[in-house]
Amino acid sequence: MDHPGADSSLSLVAPAAVEWICANTSAFFNLSSGTAAALASGEQASYVVGGSVSYPVLLAILAFLMGLGKGGVPGSSTCSVALNSLLAPSGLGCLDAAVALGVPITFLADLLVSSSYFEHARWDVIMRLLPATGLGVAVGTQVMGKLSEAQAKLLIGSILMFILLVNLSQELLVKPAQEGKAVAEESNKTGKALPPEERVPSYATSIWFVSLMGGVGGFATILTNSMGPMLNVFLLTLKLDPQVFVGTRATFFTIVNTIKLAQRLSTGTLSLDLVKVGILYGFVALFGVLVSKQIIKRMSKTVFVRLEYGLMTFASLKLIDVGTELNFFSFR
Repeated sequence: MDHPGADSSLSLVAPAAVEWICANTSAFFNLSSGTAAALASGEQASYVVGGSVSYPVLLAILAFLMGLGKGGVPGSSTCSVALNSLLAPSGLGCLDAAVALGVPITFLADLLVSSSYFEHARWDVIMRLLPATGLGVAVGTQVMGKLSEAQAKLLIGSILMFILLVNLSQELLVKPAQEGKAVAEESNKTGKALPPEERVPSYATSIWFVSLMGGVGGFATILTNSMGPMLNVFLLTLKLDPQVFVGTRATFFTIVNTIKLAQRLSTGTLSLDLVKVGILYGFVALFGVLVSKQIIKRMSKTVFVRLEYGLMTFASLKLIDVGTELNFFSFR
């Protein structure tokens, strides 16, 4: 049985690697000899951005950005997802394959972070969010592979635009929380009650809020590998300590990415051979995690966040533009 992502899942690496993958996965995907030969020749493997950067090099850069985001650089991982969706090679199933390849990459990055903060994870929070996330993943799985490339880009662009709005709400949550923390420290010294900004809102543990964050996040993570902003908003409302926040976030994503790996392998949208390629790029993401601390120390957060938001906004609008065939942008 042919799989809609078969052609594309072999086109995301250098020509020599494509030939090797074709030799090992043509039977798995039941590819025709003509398709396998075309892929082996590197016909789709030499995708060029701006005429100078091959897609494999771009993918390494995006993996590094993903690692930076997992290590704490704001907006980096979501920007990586947006650019990967925008710059994925054209062709049947290429967009889905580009997203699928990101699963082992993010898995390795989250595994490294969670191993460092595992003891700080809040398992009650994780278990509360998992059911709704699982439902979102199930719905996303049904949608995946049934959309045309234009429809997929329109949906992903819309999700990313929604994530931008979630990020803005996150910024609004962070500022009061930081201001409230300073007031709370003063209140503790004087024995007064904590200010409202430091109190966990009643809706934070409500069924509707957990279902919204988990369901939308699970749907988005299947189609775009980008649940981070939704989870950040959810955890911020719980007013968790920084180490607990990081530990809970990384542990939750390690579990979710394990589920996604199993799901994609079982449905055929990710081959074992392509997982090996993803792991290679995953080591680039691990490097990003390790150097993220130094980058955070040396880079202006304000400038960086504005740059990331700018790239995300452009990528989202471009995806929506392609999906609606309005063609306002001439780029790609």
